Amino acid sequence: MSYYAGIGVVEILDSDLLVQNSNKSGSGTDNEVLYMKRRIKARTATPENSLSTGGGFGVDLSASAVYDKDWHFSVLVENLFASIDWDTNTELFESSQKDSVYIYNNDGVDRSSETDTTMAAGSFSTPLPVNLLIGAHYQLLDNLTLMAQWKQGLSKNFGNVFTPQIGVGAEYRPISWVPLRSGLTLGGRDGFILALGGGLDFDLFEFNLAYAMREAVWPTSSNGAYLAFDFKFKF
Repeated sequence: MSYYAGIGVVEILDSDLLVQNSNKSGSGTDNEVLYMKRRIKARTATPENSLSTGGGFGVDLSASAVYDKDWHFSVLVENLFASIDWDTNTELFESSQKDSVYIYNNDGVDRSSETDTTMAAGSFSTPLPVNLLIGAHYQLLDNLTLMAQWKQGLSKNFGNVFTPQIGVGAEYRPISWVPLRSGLTLGGRDGFILALGGGLDFDLFEFNLAYAMREAVWPTSSNGAYLAFDFKFKF
């Protein structure tokens, strides 16, 4: 069972955008006119005198098996029934805007109008993404492990997708307490991801650090990056 503390949220409830192009003639001169209409409705929870604006719980269910000592298999369903209840500084926000622009013969007249409305909102809840993960790893050598994973989204909450993600990776230990890791994934929400990492693994303490690049094999070409670290005290 996991507990989640939410720092803040912006949830889009409804939105639309209309852009229309037309030609008008006036005083013998043709004008191209661009019309735009935008509307958005959202509810928010933002921190105010506290680091957390909501909280919730989730359940993970998993099982694992070992075959012939070197093969390990696992299955996990994460975030079952998971959600965050937002109850601090919640607001309902609605904005609309209209505008028209003369492209060629602009007369300098402001034809835009905009309306913003913000009101207090009661508490609300947002469900967290539910995923199915199936993994396997094979102990090829005493210091080399190969891994593979299938991730399947079971909901579309918080940007989650139903497109499956396939990943492979390896861990190599040139020294028993220095793991070096690399892996890549295809599919899912992020497409191609290349990850590199390492750590320190002692009897009582473990530290891990990883860096991943999105849609690239070199940092300067990446259109997104991930950084993760963790540490454990083992008893």
